[in-house]
Amino acid sequence: LVRRFRKDEFALQESFRSGRESDVDNDRLRQLLESDPQRTARELAQDLIVHYATITRHLHRLGKAHKLAQWVIHDLTERDRQRRGGHSVAVIEAHRQLAEVHHHRR
Repeated sequence: LVRRFRKDEFALQESFRSGRESDVDNDRLRQLLESDPQRTARELAQDLIVHYATITRHLHRLGKAHKLAQWVIHDLTERDRQRRGGHSVAVIEAHRQLAEVHHHRR
């Protein structure tokens, strides 16, 4: 960024950069998952000779989530969304009540 300002480039937009080339062949990763969806990220990382954090990042980008000991598409049902919303409201209400209790103790 400093280098850009020294060149009198004051635009705030990021210029296009190709970025670092990916270490993971996503097609190969998909093949491995299709052949055995119960494989762990660490096992996949060993097969592809990369760090497991790299695999988890790529799995996330592919829309995968580890559920019931296998990698599946992460997609919430309407019921799941409603339950999460209900839980969120309950947590917020509990926090509000706790704050009131602490406020009255002072």
